[in-house]
Amino acid sequence: MDDDKPSAECPHGQAGSAVPAMSTERSSMDDVLDVYKRGLDLTLIRQRAAMTVQERFDSMAVAMRQVEEVRRAGSIARGIRP
Repeated sequence: MDDDKPSAECPHGQAGSAVPAMSTERSSMDDVLDVYKRGLDLTLIRQRAAMTVQERFDSMAVAMRQVEEVRRAGSIARGIRP
């Protein structure tokens, strides 16, 4: 047997790295995952993935400032001074 060719026991042609074959049958978990996938906004995931680390930090800092503003407004509305 040629070591460069995948086999049933070793699909990537490397000893000790056998990967079980993927089943084509659907399970109940597949149905659950399909429900979750419907709620994913892939454009947001792609947008975040395209950002640099610094851009992500800056975006988080803006979000945290907005959270603090909402907390402060809630405290004032309840009569508690921040």
